[in-house]
Amino acid sequence: MNQQTEELHLYFTRVRPMCRELFSMAFAICADYDCAELALEKVILGGWQNRRSYRSSRGFRDRLRADMRRAALNCAPEHGEDWDQLASDPLDEQSNDPVLSAIQQENALTRRVIMLKYGCLLKNGQIARLVGTSAAQIEQLLSRFHRRLRRRLSSEQRGKLDARLKDVCLEQLQAGGVEMPDIGALYRNFEAEASASYNPVSHFTSHAVKFAFAVALMLALGCVIWGISAIIRPAQIENTGLMTETLDEQ
Repeated sequence: MNQQTEELHLYFTRVRPMCRELFSMAFAICADYDCAELALEKVILGGWQNRRSYRSSRGFRDRLRADMRRAALNCAPEHGEDWDQLASDPLDEQSNDPVLSAIQQENALTRRVIMLKYGCLLKNGQIARLVGTSAAQIEQLLSRFHRRLRRRLSSEQRGKLDARLKDVCLEQLQAGGVEMPDIGALYRNFEAEASASYNPVSHFTSHAVKFAFAVALMLALGCVIWGISAIIRPAQIENTGLMTETLDEQ
């Protein structure tokens, strides 16, 4: 396995656990399978092209989610197919999770709005464009849902309602209510696109860049210290001269 193939494989191994969540998010936004698959391919490739800018695993995940929101919104058709990702989940009246149970008992439009709001973190105006209504109507729909849900919750649960809604929607995205595109095909498409723009960075080059940055930082610090000294020293000389004149007068 050469360096290029190894880097591509390692990156895809890193991004693969998020593919289901990202595709579910894209499908919720686009309400169109082909559009969601295209958005997923764009986000995977974009993550590869910006892979050196991620400083932590959390930053990597958050960046991919943000990229997916933009990609899916950009390619979402005006009128997608009916989306009902939660409809396939059986309604469990014995469920210990009143939030999930309440969402499942809403109509298809409300379920999608809730997912777009708390799972995809879209604004009301963005949601309104996707479902073909106004931001004011989205606000009313969510307010009515909140009132119905709060009646079923304890005072402690009400205080954490928004956080719990986000957790439930994220869990549903990660579980996935629609069949994923073929992972093998995703990797082959990614490999073909990424290979065309492959730009390896050797360990030597990486260390050289870090060394050059350290030298530049030290030089800049030296200039700052010299500048401060140049300002302070004349003042000290002037003060010393004044003290000498005073002593002579005495």
